[in-house]
Amino acid sequence: MSKEIANIIDRYRGIIAIAVCIILIGIATLFVANQPEKTDAVESANTKYETALIESIKASLNVYYVDMGEYPYSYDALVEHIDEGKDILIDAKEEIPDLEYTHRGDYQAYKITYTNQDGDKVTVDGNYQDDYHE
Repeated sequence: MSKEIANIIDRYRGIIAIAVCIILIGIATLFVANQPEKTDAVESANTKYETALIESIKASLNVYYVDMGEYPYSYDALVEHIDEGKDILIDAKEEIPDLEYTHRGDYQAYKITYTNQDGDKVTVDGNYQDDYHE
C-alpha cells in the first residue's frame, strides 16, 4: 500500500509542487491584503478633523470676545467660559500636537500655533475687530 502511494507521489510530483506553491502564494497574498494601510482617504479625514477643531477654537474665541469684549487670558479660561462645545475644546487640546494659545497685550488679538498632520508648524492669527468690522 505504501509503495502505491510512493508511486503516485512520484508520478504527480510536479503537479503537487505547483499546487503547494499556489497555496503558499495564496496564503501570503491574504496576509498582505489584510494589512491595514493609511490611505489618502484616512489622511484627508484626519486633516478635515484637524481643520474642524481649529475652526471650533476660533469660533469659541469669537464668542468669548463678543461676550467679554476681549480675548481670554488663557486657553483654560476659554474652556471655562464656553458652555456649548466645551468637549470639542478639550478634545482639541488633547488631539492637536503642540497646541498653544497666546493673546496680544491688550487682549484684542490672539495667536494659535500647532503642529499639523504633516508635521509643519502652523500659526493662526485672529482679531475680531479686523476680521468682522473692516
